[in-house]
Amino acid sequence: MVPSGTASRMLAAVGLCAVAITGCSHFEHPLTWDESPVANDVLGSWRAVEGDEAGSIVAVSRAEDQGLRFQITYPDGTPATVKEGKHKHRAEFGADLLGFASVAVLQIEASTYGEYDEEGRSLGSAGSGYLFRRVKPLPDGTLSVHRLDRTVLGQVTESEFADSGLHLTVDKVHGCLGDDLRMFELTQAWKAITGNLDGELKVKVIAALGEENPADELAEELDNLVERFDRLNIDAYRELARLRTCIARYLPSTSLEQVFASHADQVFAGGVDLYVRD
Repeated sequence: MVPSGTASRMLAAVGLCAVAITGCSHFEHPLTWDESPVANDVLGSWRAVEGDEAGSIVAVSRAEDQGLRFQITYPDGTPATVKEGKHKHRAEFGADLLGFASVAVLQIEASTYGEYDEEGRSLGSAGSGYLFRRVKPLPDGTLSVHRLDRTVLGQVTESEFADSGLHLTVDKVHGCLGDDLRMFELTQAWKAITGNLDGELKVKVIAALGEENPADELAEELDNLVERFDRLNIDAYRELARLRTCIARYLPSTSLEQVFASHADQVFAGGVDLYVRD
């Protein structure tokens, strides 16, 4: 259920909304591990033969400053991930291959990630934060790259830190709520402010905010929105899973390292891409 643009802007203008985080899936904090002993093993050119990346060619080199540099060439018609409706021909990014015991994790710095079309024109970048993949050089010379299972990660982190006293700022936790829950908060705040006002006074409240739209129509729309959200039913466990998954993105480095080191097989089970030397 999505409110009209006018109503949702009005609710925000009233100042009832906490600062919301973006919907991106990047992690806020990096790992602090040293470089993995297998970092040199991934240098060179690779071709993806299985998984979502099948058909792509990946060139891995040492970056001039530190870490690794990746350049990926994609098959024709590959949809871009940073710009809807476009196709990407190439992507580039910087990353570090970090290790703890037998676990090697590729830490991608999102701000370095960019996609380009066939003409070399930039399609956009990936913002800020970090992304993670588990890397496993295999005895037969192939390389497997394992994606995170975000749902499992949320479950594991809750189990790991439920009684630890770990705290996050309220804006991050609030931003992890689903759209329906956040909009419900806003409608309830509007109801609390205007609940004892008649229609004329509600219109004056809106007019005082300088809203360009007809104040009487907007007041009626907001009242209708309150009634709709008062009757709303949501999938409670889906919302809980969403909250777990989102909160994991904001774990401090030491907590994220603990999960990756102790539960790598569980949390890096979101799909595998297999590469061979090209």
